[in-house]
Amino acid sequence: MTVGTLEHYESDGIAILPVFPNWSQFLLFLAFMGPLNLPNFSKFRRYSGIMVKIRDEISGEIIRGYTISKPITAADRKRLDKGVGIVKKVLEKAGAKSSDVIALDPLGAHPSASCRIGEAVDSNLATRINGLYCCDASVFPQALGLPTVWTIVALGKRLARHLDNHHGGKYESEV
Repeated sequence: MTVGTLEHYESDGIAILPVFPNWSQFLLFLAFMGPLNLPNFSKFRRYSGIMVKIRDEISGEIIRGYTISKPITAADRKRLDKGVGIVKKVLEKAGAKSSDVIALDPLGAHPSASCRIGEAVDSNLATRINGLYCCDASVFPQALGLPTVWTIVALGKRLARHLDNHHGGKYESEV
């Protein structure tokens, strides 16, 4: 994802970025879309990918037994459809035939905002259980719709400093 556009990010929560699935991922995508799409696999090397990422609504639930339910809301669908429409226009202006454009079904990526700061954790990422902290994308106040790694690294460094200061340098060698 070295290039892309955030032109629609602030206004619509849409990021458009290149993505190049390998042959096995492409085959899996086509299989999930149904057997009628499998003949497209023979043209794998002729395809290029553009991904639509959205800042989705906070919805869904984590169910006991490690099950996650995250339906696509009407607002999420509207964002996805708008992004796909933009991508189709770009590809068609680049010379692609509209019949050759395949819009794959949405896949979840970068799940976040399930244990938000101010709700499940405090501003120092502490939970209600003494000594238990949470430091991953789940503490984000909202979904980013973008890769999360740099934000998580920054949160981890901030938490490490907090723990070091709170415990009098006891953890310095471990951090």
